[in-house]
Amino acid sequence: MNLDLLTRPLIEVTADETDLFRRVLGTVVVVPQNQDHRWLTGTLKAIRQEIKVVQRYASSGRHFKVEGVQESSSQKLVELRRAEKHFEMALAGYPQVIDPSFVSWRRPDGLPSFIVLSLDSQDFSLSVTPDESGDTFSTRPYLHPQLAVQYLPVADYLLDIARKSRQAISISAHFSGNIPLSTNLKVKRAEKSRLFKPGGLVLVSEAPEVWEVRKTAIIQPVPADPLIIGCVVVGKGIPDQFYLIDKFNLTTLEEAALRSHALDPFYPG
Repeated sequence: MNLDLLTRPLIEVTADETDLFRRVLGTVVVVPQNQDHRWLTGTLKAIRQEIKVVQRYASSGRHFKVEGVQESSSQKLVELRRAEKHFEMALAGYPQVIDPSFVSWRRPDGLPSFIVLSLDSQDFSLSVTPDESGDTFSTRPYLHPQLAVQYLPVADYLLDIARKSRQAISISAHFSGNIPLSTNLKVKRAEKSRLFKPGGLVLVSEAPEVWEVRKTAIIQPVPADPLIIGCVVVGKGIPDQFYLIDKFNLTTLEEAALRSHALDPFYPG
């Protein structure tokens, strides 16, 4: 089974795409080729059958010629398990699997293109401390290891600067956007589904245009659209998968308040 033929990028983008979030959606977000329930169900059944065949072949070395086993490595089994989870999630209403590697994207100045926030805090910071006994770096909020590791290139970059100045360095940002009601409802639905790890939902936003070292840079609403993504367990010894839950337009708190009042029948305006 060629797993690559089962999925496609969420959208098509060209190599010179400049919109950051369109690049994300077109390069690291993939969906099943077909969203039809019967096709998804049939493909999931075929994937599970392939898993059984590969497991049997790996343990006994035996398979039926008609099964056409081409590979029985542990890596192939991991790929099949990940595909199985993807199609299970697609049938549950979450077809958009997202590779967290995009969080590692950097701007020409070497600083992050994205910040990752918990849903109960609007602040992000990354700190590095050079030390002869071992350099350290940390993020706030605490991030899933598969997200935190994406900031290692930035941490190394900051550590080079920190060693020269012989001091710790931190960069921070505050998210001032407002999450719309429709997105909050999708977040609650995802949390109630129990498909995602507890506390595994995060918001990913474009970083401020200019990072300020040891100061808080305010992220004003920009045309880019933040993402809500969630973490899902695939299986023992297999890296977790992340799924796109929603993508929304940023509005300022002031605009949201005005919109809310405009819909209020008792609002005098």
